Amino acid sequence: MARQSILIIEDDPLVAASIKTALEGLDFSVLAMAYDYVEAMDKILLEDIDLAFVDINLHGRFEGLEIARTIHRQGKYPFIFLTAYADRKILDEAKQYQPA
Repeated sequence: MARQSILIIEDDPLVAASIKTALEGLDFSVLAMAYDYVEAMDKILLEDIDLAFVDINLHGRFEGLEIARTIHRQGKYPFIFLTAYADRKILDEAKQYQPA
């Protein structure tokens, strides 16, 4: 079975690096990392991705929700939200994009 290619979208480089290390330790291939909305959108449109990890709150804005909306509309691959955010309204909004 081929290794899964993953995109990590996380604005904190240390957190992104930790996630990458953990996934690679489980034999996943981290194809790309994006640290902001623009970079994420470029990767979504140009890279051959199997799965994305998406931080909901990028740089103090909820741009991860917009990114998830794009991935959901394309329907090309699943995504998983990463967040420490616990606001019920935001979490309910996140659910509408059907994360994996």
